[in-house]
Amino acid sequence: MDTIVISGVIAPSSDTLVKEDKTFSSDLLVDFLKTAPEKIFVEIESDGGNVNEGIAIYDLLKNSGKHVTTIGEKINSIACVIFLAGDSRIAYKNIKAHIHSAWIDPQRLLGIQLNAEILNELQNEAEACDQKILDLYTDVLGKGKEKELLALMTEQTPVSAGRLLELGFATEVIEHEYQSQNKVLTFSNNFFNLITDEKMNTEKIIS
Repeated sequence: MDTIVISGVIAPSSDTLVKEDKTFSSDLLVDFLKTAPEKIFVEIESDGGNVNEGIAIYDLLKNSGKHVTTIGEKINSIACVIFLAGDSRIAYKNIKAHIHSAWIDPQRLLGIQLNAEILNELQNEAEACDQKILDLYTDVLGKGKEKELLALMTEQTPVSAGRLLELGFATEVIEHEYQSQNKVLTFSNNFFNLITDEKMNTEKIIS
């Protein structure tokens, strides 16, 4: 079995606004899946990032035709969605997990003149992202949990390992490090650039 480690910020490889040294993109996952065996481990240690990129990673894993085991050490924000792509989903006992609604990184608004039209566009995009996440949660965990999950998102809620197990996010909780083979740590370097014009893609600033 091979292991890929998803760490740092979830962001498209083309995103030049990410200032972190470590990012993970769907492009990196595509490269990994090309030569991966039928059973793979996906270790996740991420504070999240771009919603659409996270969902793209989820879709790639779910549609890979492989048996996927996700292992969560830190699954904040959109990383919770990626965690759900596992056929088996293992959470460490002291996992850091945080569920919340989509939010906008203020750094990505530098240099932009915010008028009513742009603010309305941002609100619509954030609400659309929230609905995507909620729909995915309920598809995996069950429609009967929709109100409970929406409340967790709205309350910006840290979630314990026991709660993840109760909700169905995790299928197993373990105390010690999971022993997997052939670990492949992948990340790319990105550099932070300020937005220099007033035109923007709202998908890039919703996290």
